[in-house]
Amino acid sequence: LIASHKACALTVPSSITVNFVFDKPKSTTPYYTKSTSFTIENNENKTVNYVITWISPSGISVSVSPDSGTLSPYESKTIDEDVRVSSRVSEGTYYVDLTVSGDGSYNVRLIINVEHTVKLKVDKTSLDFGEVDVSEGKVVRLTISEILGYKDVTVSITKIRGKDWISAPSTVTASAGSSET
Repeated sequence: LIASHKACALTVPSSITVNFVFDKPKSTTPYYTKSTSFTIENNENKTVNYVITWISPSGISVSVSPDSGTLSPYESKTIDEDVRVSSRVSEGTYYVDLTVSGDGSYNVRLIINVEHTVKLKVDKTSLDFGEVDVSEGKVVRLTISEILGYKDVTVSITKIRGKDWISAPSTVTASAGSSET
C-alpha cells in the first residue's frame, strides 16, 4: 500500500506498507526479506539533487538504491528498497522513516507489519486403547508440537465418544518450538 504527497518540486509517497508472515521454522530461517519500490517525481522545470537517509530499528535492516541522485526537470526515478527482518523480531508493527532531502525535506514512512504463525504437529490422529482389563488402567499418550518456534499453541481436547472412565485434560499448551505430551 502506497500513499503519496506533493511538496515543493518533488512528489514522494507518504507511506509504504510491507507485510511479513513468519511461516518457516525459526531454527532454520534467520531472516525474511522483501523487496518493494517507490517513485520520486520532479514536478518542476528545474534540476533537483536528492539524498535519502534513514535509521532502522533493531533486527530490521533497510537498504535503498539509489540512495542519492539527480532528477532532471519532470523526471521520475524508481527507488528500490530491500527490507530484511530477523526471525527474532517480535510480532507487531515497526516504522522506518526515510527522509528524502532535495529542494526540501520529504518523509516516507515505511510501515513493517510482522505476523507470527504456528504450525501444529500431532503424533496421532486417533487414540486406540485396545482391550483394557477393568481392574487395570491403561494410559495412551498423545504428543502435540509447535514446530515453527514463534508462539505457543493451545489445543482443546474433546472426547467425541467413549466411556466415562476415559479422561483427558481439556486443553494442552505446547510452547513455541517444543512438544507436550
